[in-house]
Amino acid sequence: MKFGAKNGRSNLIYVGNNGVERQLCKKAEDYRWGFLKYHKSQNPFSEPLVVRNASPRMVEALKCVQSYHSDARHLNYRILQRLFTKLNVKEKEQLVDYIIFVYNVIDYEGAAEYFDGFDKMIDAMHFNTGSEYDLNEITVGRSDAHYNSMSRILIDKLGLKDIHDVFMLPEEIRFNELFPLLRRYTAAQPEQILKFLRLPFFKK
Repeated sequence: MKFGAKNGRSNLIYVGNNGVERQLCKKAEDYRWGFLKYHKSQNPFSEPLVVRNASPRMVEALKCVQSYHSDARHLNYRILQRLFTKLNVKEKEQLVDYIIFVYNVIDYEGAAEYFDGFDKMIDAMHFNTGSEYDLNEITVGRSDAHYNSMSRILIDKLGLKDIHDVFMLPEEIRFNELFPLLRRYTAAQPEQILKFLRLPFFKK
């Protein structure tokens, strides 16, 4: 599906600049969970992966990702947790890059056509911060940095290995214990904390 030139540019700038707009990075191409750096590299955020030198646990993880991708299956949280638990820090970064590269569906040439080149598309993102977008999004607050901060605090305070374990806790614990904890140790607004803990807004 092709958008008109104006809408196409707006959509790409909006998506590409999401990390900047949410204050998670300074430049669009530096966003860890974006797509831009994968245009020129398979591992833009980690050391090059040499399979023949990889550990058995890493090779196992790579084969699992390949198998799921070949069968057009997504990697759910249970699978990802099983794969990443066995890896060291360097291997985790390599596996993240590998997964994003393998599952990447971005048509870079098609995207670049809207700007007469990929580098010009990056320049366009640098010159737009969000106020010029044709797209508007209703959000709570202006920065996702608070959500990163809340994740780190809960992992440290509760000794968790995976932040998703928080959402398995009863609603009463999330509201009566975790909500006050995050209000005390972060600068996040109550609405942001409720959203993060997946609690109804009326409880504030």
